[in-house]
Amino acid sequence: PDVLEQRDGYFTNCLDVIEKMRKQNDNRAVVLLAHSMGVKTGHYLLEFALQKRGRAWIDENIHTFVTAGGPFLGAAQSVRSLVTGTRMGLPSAILSNEDALVMGRSFGSTPWLL
Repeated sequence: PDVLEQRDGYFTNCLDVIEKMRKQNDNRAVVLLAHSMGVKTGHYLLEFALQKRGRAWIDENIHTFVTAGGPFLGAAQSVRSLVTGTRMGLPSAILSNEDALVMGRSFGSTPWLL
């Protein structure tokens, strides 16, 4: 996720948008809602905010962080995809075991799931 910040200023922009939303809504703090892998990104955003703007900024701008279906404890399937590959139920005529292994190791999100 740090590449998003380095390349695009993604997390800085998110913090600016959150602050703008609060100001446009009678200074009511924002509720962050994240789903699935977005939960990991949301958690990173909160850590980024803490480091860059401090706890007072978080308390003023973020009311709560609601998560749905986040992989907080990881996902066992990600280990399998790194070690042996997984065809995800596809027949070998469509995806060979070797190709599944290469594909599983190429996903940038896999380390987040360990």
